[in-house]
This record gives sequence, C-alpha cells and structure tokens, in this order.
Amino acid sequence: MNHMKVIHDQHGKRVATIFSWETDVDTSKFFSENTEILQVGLIVIKPDKPVLRHVHNEISRQTVGTSEVLIVIEGEALMSVYSQEEEFIESVRVRKGDVISLISGGHGFSSEGNAKFIEVKNGPFAAELDKRYF
Repeated sequence: MNHMKVIHDQHGKRVATIFSWETDVDTSKFFSENTEILQVGLIVIKPDKPVLRHVHNEISRQTVGTSEVLIVIEGEALMSVYSQEEEFIESVRVRKGDVISLISGGHGFSSEGNAKFIEVKNGPFAAELDKRYF
C-alpha cells in the first residue's frame, strides 16, 4: 500500500486510517486529524531539515476512549472493521509496512500465516474496563 485509506462508519465518523511506512513523501506528513487521541504521521529528516531539539510541555489533556496504532512488521492479516455500535463496516488486508490508526469503533484480525504487529495505544490501561468482546 503506497497511499492512505480512510474508513468511516455509517455516520461518517472516521474509524480507521491505514497507510504504508513506504509512502513516498518528501516532508513530514501526519495522517491523523488534529482532534484524534493519537497523532500519527511519517517524519522525514533531511540534512538541511533536522528535527529541532524540543521537549513537550506538560499540558493537561482529557480524552475519552482508547485509540491504537498498529504497525505490521511481519506477514499479513485480514482486518475486520466495525462501528462503535458493533456493526460491520468492511474488511481490509494489511501487510508488512502498513501502519493502522484505529481511532474508534471495533476491529478484529485473522491470518492464514503468522503476522506480527507493534501496538501503541493511549493509557493508562484499564484492564477489564478497557474493552468488550462481541
């Protein structure tokens, strides 16, 4: 995948964004909306365009829900995407190099072979309160 795919629910709300880390960009590009819990993008560093030294200010943020970013580092899988109301939206095949930002709704994965992902999500993790299976 050398492009961005955005998946919306039946209400037009963005549920997921998928892009490849191999996306051809010359400058840094964020694929998330500014309002999303997790900000996801590709950072491009060039000899004449360094990332300046910085710290992040300790500001208070209030978020509702849990979002995840999954990075496929091995294999491929079929991702099923659902709305927050557990209604099926679509299935998408994801492969090594894909970055998946799961913003809201539900999801599941299956694979005919082995697949390996890195997962990053907002915390703290709330154990049994964090998710429901359907």
